[in-house]
Amino acid sequence: MKFVLNASIDTLPSKVNLRQWGKVTNDKCFCGQRQTLNHILSCCKKALEQGRYTYRHDNILAYISKCLDTDKFRFYVDIENHQTSSGGTIPTSALVTTLKPDIVIVYEKKNTMDIFELTVPGETRIEIAHKLKQDKYQHFSTDIKYHSVTVIPFEVGSHTGHISRENKSYLQRLHKYCKKEVKLKSFKNNISTIAVLGSYLIFNNRNTEAWGENETILAPFTNN
Repeated sequence: MKFVLNASIDTLPSKVNLRQWGKVTNDKCFCGQRQTLNHILSCCKKALEQGRYTYRHDNILAYISKCLDTDKFRFYVDIENHQTSSGGTIPTSALVTTLKPDIVIVYEKKNTMDIFELTVPGETRIEIAHKLKQDKYQHFSTDIKYHSVTVIPFEVGSHTGHISRENKSYLQRLHKYCKKEVKLKSFKNNISTIAVLGSYLIFNNRNTEAWGENETILAPFTNN
């Protein structure tokens, strides 16, 4: 995909690049900050407030939720119609908390609870983002008393959909909760591509201050 190639070498027409190329004199985003590629895809406070990054993030969660095996596992996802009755993701029977990690999967047979937290940062901030989320949610492993709890943050790069070796292993663990027909390779490819398609839409609207409803990003690859 041309967008991914240009994003990987930072040759997309952000205003900072356009100014360097002599095409414009103003390199500012509509929020007032310098409009670099990283700013557009991950760091614009106004874009964050408008839900642009949430749109990309939640489309990935929506895809994952469709893959999970509802017959074998009880799960909660921080998107509409997949939360607990109280609007969270941690069952109140396990712990009362205002925090809502993205995906909580309970395996009653083994009395385990896996907590997954997705971030879509710039590729250079993947390790930083992982540590921030690990620090934020790690206390669940001791606060929740009646399940064996594992906290697993995972990241997908916002520029190219890059999934690091470590994150491939985290996705492999998440994949074990999926329906049998969902193949691991397709699962990872769809997550990566949905991140890229979300970033592509965000980039194409980089100079548009308004942000409205957008269509759901459909998984481009079949699961089997």
